[in-house]
Amino acid sequence: MPEPFFVEGDTAATLQANCTDKASGAAINLTGKTVTLRFNYFGVPAVSKTMTVTDAAGGVAKYTFLAGELVKGVIFIEVIITNADSTILTSTDVLSYLVRAKLT
Repeated sequence: MPEPFFVEGDTAATLQANCTDKASGAAINLTGKTVTLRFNYFGVPAVSKTMTVTDAAGGVAKYTFLAGELVKGVIFIEVIITNADSTILTSTDVLSYLVRAKLT
């Protein structure tokens, strides 16, 4: 089971993607590219959200979760880079994080 990473209901929780070439370890330049975060929970259809590129040359993009997007359970995440010519590169690893319940 993954360690807790997010808390349900938070609206200031941000996921940062450091996009790198798996073979070389070099950052993928995101200039002119669209970066999409796709996530879901068990039994729930995936949701796609556009990420904000914060360091194009360094391959960094971020997404801040909105109200209702973080619910208790395990969230599964992949990152998709769409090039200017519409070709697509999807992360080979599906990341999973525990979203813990808020304390009551």
